[in-house]
Amino acid sequence: MKLWLIILIICVTVALIILIKRGQQTTESGNNADNSQLLNPCYIHLRPGSVAPKLADKTPFVAVVAISSKVSNNWRNEVSDWLVESGCRYMLAWGLDCSLWDDSIDWANLEKYEYKDIPDDKSVMTTWHESESLDSVFWFAKTSAVHGSFELTRMIILDICAEAREEKIIERYERAACES
Repeated sequence: MKLWLIILIICVTVALIILIKRGQQTTESGNNADNSQLLNPCYIHLRPGSVAPKLADKTPFVAVVAISSKVSNNWRNEVSDWLVESGCRYMLAWGLDCSLWDDSIDWANLEKYEYKDIPDDKSVMTTWHESESLDSVFWFAKTSAVHGSFELTRMIILDICAEAREEKIIERYERAACES
């Protein structure tokens, strides 16, 4: 019994050392979890089935995809392709079928590179948040959405619903962002 306890303590200690070292490396590379420059997000409203706008700025960005309407699989895939092509490097999905959006972005990123190795600076991190509030997702984007290859300084909130609600969504984002 004592031997198992010693082995457990050693394993936990090694795991903690690895986590601490990773945290130091992340902080040294400038990719820490302080996304304070994401305070002015770009709001994009998309009605289900509509065409996504062309984005002139291809700077990598964080996208919060808030889904309040049902959409077809084909349209979800088109929007996912658009996000990847437009420079999304971290996508957080919230709302209806958010796990399907997470998968769709992953597949779009894989497809773009013909299912081969994706260059580190082109990889897209995805998360889905089906049991969390939108405010929590905004807070997560503000405090934890980082990419290993560069600092993400742009934020796009993609609001998929019947009617635009920019003022309300931006207010919620700013309130959540202030709590970090």
